[in-house]
Amino acid sequence: MSDFKEQPPIAPPSPYPSVLGAETAPKEAYDATMSPRLVHWYTICASSLIVFASVLNTTIPPSPMLTYTITAGSLSFGIALLAILFHIVPVCKFWAIGTERAPVKEFVALTFLTVWWIVAIALITQSGGIATNSLNLYYSSWLAGIITVIALNNWFITHGSLSARDFVNTSPTLVAWYFMLLASAVVMGSAANLYSTTQPQGGDKSDFIYAISIGTIGCFLSLLVILANFQVNAIANFLIPGGFIELFLSFSLLGLYIAGVIILTRANGIASSAGNLYYSSWVCFFNTFWIIAKWRRKAETTPQSVTDNHNLEGDNLEDL
Repeated sequence: MSDFKEQPPIAPPSPYPSVLGAETAPKEAYDATMSPRLVHWYTICASSLIVFASVLNTTIPPSPMLTYTITAGSLSFGIALLAILFHIVPVCKFWAIGTERAPVKEFVALTFLTVWWIVAIALITQSGGIATNSLNLYYSSWLAGIITVIALNNWFITHGSLSARDFVNTSPTLVAWYFMLLASAVVMGSAANLYSTTQPQGGDKSDFIYAISIGTIGCFLSLLVILANFQVNAIANFLIPGGFIELFLSFSLLGLYIAGVIILTRANGIASSAGNLYYSSWVCFFNTFWIIAKWRRKAETTPQSVTDNHNLEGDNLEDL
């Protein structure tokens, strides 16, 4: 009698072998109630409800923007509530999700809501917009948009596709440059929008010009560094990630935004009250410190540091 024992079948290789977790994902039956995105759906549902309730509780006279804001909150709330039911109600769960960890229906819903909230945030929180005097509406709109993007990114991770992590892993500073790009774009756009709605007279225009200028410069320099990280030859030939040029650009932006927060957020300044311009200016300011702090770690292993023969462990402020 043979001692041969039949070996268990070997699972086929993952179609995404380079994606983190693609080979180690558990193979047991999937329980949708344990989805990591369920908490995201709860948050989207709650924040959308706050948007809807905040608008109904205002004394703003009827207008197309008021109607749009009510629609934005109620539609997002309805989609999020359906998604929650699809995760926890057995009959709905079987139809909408089944055994998939990243169902296509959920991807379609999250993609739609991402675009929906990007447009809604731009309109609702703009200067002179409906959220100007309603902080509940302002913060809940931003919360709904941010959580939607996070949930969509989590779907990509679960599905084994490209996610945000795959676009920020080339450099410790890269994620900070993405934040700088987005925040600078908000500074530029908010200042331009505020200028168009207030139309200041006389010397007051200088603050708007400065805000638009530093936002534009921040976007341009951030885009340069991001493209250099992806080895765009025309840029990477002179701007090596982790090199001293990147550090110089970081200190340049720091100087611009030090002046920016002093000028723009001073008493009676154009960004003195809570709003997109106020918050984005401070985000850019603190983000420059994040970049500078992360730069040293990258510089220790870049060809630039080896070529220049610098011992970065022993550098001090005078060396920089």
